[in-house]
Amino acid sequence: MEDAVDMPSSNHKRKSITINTEAQPSKKPKSPAKSRRSILKKPNKSFDENSTADEDVEINGDINRSTETKFNESSQSTRILSRPRTLEDIAQKETLNEENVSSTFNLEDLSDSEEFWIMDIPRLINPQELCGQTIVFDDKAKFKIKDERYCIASRNINHHVTCIFNSKKGTPQYKTVNVKPVGFLTVRRKLSGAPEVKPVSTESTSVQFPSNLKTRHPLLGVIRERKRRSKKFKAC
Repeated sequence: MEDAVDMPSSNHKRKSITINTEAQPSKKPKSPAKSRRSILKKPNKSFDENSTADEDVEINGDINRSTETKFNESSQSTRILSRPRTLEDIAQKETLNEENVSSTFNLEDLSDSEEFWIMDIPRLINPQELCGQTIVFDDKAKFKIKDERYCIASRNINHHVTCIFNSKKGTPQYKTVNVKPVGFLTVRRKLSGAPEVKPVSTESTSVQFPSNLKTRHPLLGVIRERKRRSKKFKAC
């Protein structure tokens, strides 16, 4: 037998593959990246926006309130520090009533050669009644107006005092002047005497106790009276 050898058929053709190194690889179309689904819930954007808006409104409200309080405090402080500048302001602040009375002491009566004293008198005294009175500058000077007695106490002053004087006698024109007085006089009414005070009788206000009370010891209680027994001896 002859060895059978498989020979390739002549009809089978070899395929050749050529590799082009210069050619660029074809670009694949990029597909959009798919977002992964998370287990957590998505935040509500409308709720977050509303909360931030509310916070902004609250902050703005607090700022406005603080500015209002500061403005009110500053306005109150300016009101407290405001001082009267005219006679109308003084009359409105001190609730004074206007009275058409001629002034007894004018600015023309002041001079450098005379001493200036300020006197504080009660409202019951009419300043016109002080004319002709002699005042002694002692510790406690005394004088009399009608049926009332008064005493005067003097003290020294080391500071200036702002006074209002009539600048012209004929017309009611006033002017404020800083004056340094020598002293200050205080006038007070003297009491005639202390009223007699009768002592209150204690007989009517005494506490009445019943007659059948028993004395009690603080530790032993009621102490009973023991009757003494006497023995009688028979005569022998």
